[in-house]
Parts: sequence; structure tokens; C-alpha cells
Amino acid sequence: MWSPQASVPIFFDFPGGTVRQLLDSFVSQFPAYQWREDKGIIHVFWHGTHLPLADVAISYPGARGKTLGQMRSDIPDIPEIKAWLDSNHCSHDQGLANYTIGPLPQPFSVDGGSMTLAQLLDQVATKSGQNYWSIVQTPPGKPCDVDISIE
Repeated sequence: MWSPQASVPIFFDFPGGTVRQLLDSFVSQFPAYQWREDKGIIHVFWHGTHLPLADVAISYPGARGKTLGQMRSDIPDIPEIKAWLDSNHCSHDQGLANYTIGPLPQPFSVDGGSMTLAQLLDQVATKSGQNYWSIVQTPPGKPCDVDISIE
């Protein structure tokens, strides 16, 4: 786990148990975080931070036979996401997010429809086998920069 304030790893004691017990133990030792489960997907977030970008409603056409790198590149170009970034004067830095360590990524498909960006990222993370995504935004008072990662 990384600290949103200092970008340093967080270490904590966990004697073992279920995933629920792991997450409960984490938030008990670091109350600035909270977690929730939504249809089998676990969301961990820094308490008090709500990133409106995750809630942007999109009309996604779907994707067939895309690699994770292609999806990472395509997401900021979704019209509703691009409009949000532009209207909030946010840049999007893809940085090293397009590098994959390990075997070559296999193409996958993502269903289309009306959804939020968070729901799209849930699908992409699950179907690509990465199982983890994050949205990180610079704090208020600093130039807006957003990083959307699927790891």
C-alpha cells in the first residue's frame, strides 16, 4: 500500500486470516483508509478523498481483442473522460503505465454500455488479469495532474 501523502510504502502487522480480516486490520492500523466491497470487487481508498473522475458517466462502445496497453492508452481519449480532464484543466500522464513486466499481455474484450469510469476500470482490471486499478490526482492548490493506472 502506498501513502497518498508521501508516496512511501506502508507496512503493517497482519497475523493471517481472510481478505476481509486483512483489510479490516489494515484500516484499523491506518484509519485514514477505508475499504468497501462492491459485487465482488474490493475498493480501497484514502478516507475523505473522493475523485469525481471515477464517477464520470460514459457511454462506452466496448472493446474487442484489445491489449492492456491499448486500453490504458484509449481510456483518456474516451470523450467524457477527455471532457472532464479538459474542463478541470488536468493533464494525464501515462508515464510508465504502458510497460508490462512478465509474459506478453493477452488480448481481451470489455462490454460496452452506460457506466462510470470506475466500472469500466473494474472490467478492464478483471478481464486483463491485472485485478488492480487506481486513480491518483494531485491535491487541491497544485496544477491538476491525473494518473489512471491498471496494474
